[in-house]
Amino acid sequence: MGNFRVVSEQLKFTTNIGNSLVVAEGTTLFGTGTSASGAFGIVRFFPCFSRALTRALITTCMFPLILLAVPYSIIIALTGLANSHIRLIVVYISRTSQDSQDTFEY
Repeated sequence: MGNFRVVSEQLKFTTNIGNSLVVAEGTTLFGTGTSASGAFGIVRFFPCFSRALTRALITTCMFPLILLAVPYSIIIALTGLANSHIRLIVVYISRTSQDSQDTFEY
């Protein structure tokens, strides 16, 4: 029981789990909603440009994610999102979208 008390009281384990759940839910909902509506919009409203847009998306997958580190740092500093859940959600969305695109071989 002593170890459980240390983890729950001194390490604030429940707060950390709560923060992780907020970021995970926000990332999942925002990413799914954005990608589904974006795909629908490309196919429905821009059928003649869908091939070009698909090629542009695939081309951007070729760049490493480290190229986004400096622009993200600048944007986060300018907007004041340094210690917020929104900052983590934005970074995780870009990271997971890159990971999911890397799994497909064209």
